[in-house]
Amino acid sequence: MSDSPTPPGLTARDRGLGVYALLLIGGVVGSLLLAGWALSVIIDDSARLQELYDQGVIGPGDRLETVHDHSSAQDNSAGCAIVEGQLVRWEEASVTDRVPMYAGEVTVKRGSAPAVVLTSPDGEQVACPFAPGEDMTAFTEQVRMRAVTRLPEQRTWQPNDPRLREHFGVEGAPQAD
Repeated sequence: MSDSPTPPGLTARDRGLGVYALLLIGGVVGSLLLAGWALSVIIDDSARLQELYDQGVIGPGDRLETVHDHSSAQDNSAGCAIVEGQLVRWEEASVTDRVPMYAGEVTVKRGSAPAVVLTSPDGEQVACPFAPGEDMTAFTEQVRMRAVTRLPEQRTWQPNDPRLREHFGVEGAPQAD
């Protein structure tokens, strides 16, 4: 009789296949759980985007870059967003401010009523309020970065745009040397 705890007839190969099967089943179960979680996040994000669309914050084809929900219930009823080169603020499901960000001045107010304030070159202002103690760093940096980028119409050249012909000389294609 052998001192091995292995039942008769089970080889090392059989044990290896058993471990492999357990790992495979664990991987499949884990993948299904992860897929379920990802689907719930996608559905939640879709609902949030639909709310922003219904409120007029974003329109068809708009690129939403960042959102800050400053409603007390965190229900998307009030907030600020960067949309297509503009800082948009909404309250009670209605857009209150829409200011172009290009060449804007960004200031941060601290204290009992913290806010990130964007002032356009034309003097238009939008203030995005934050709760006292809430981290404003990421949103502030996003606004600052967008305030110094080019105007949106400068980056939307069409294939037969005359500016391309002037630049390259031939219908938008670089000339051969």
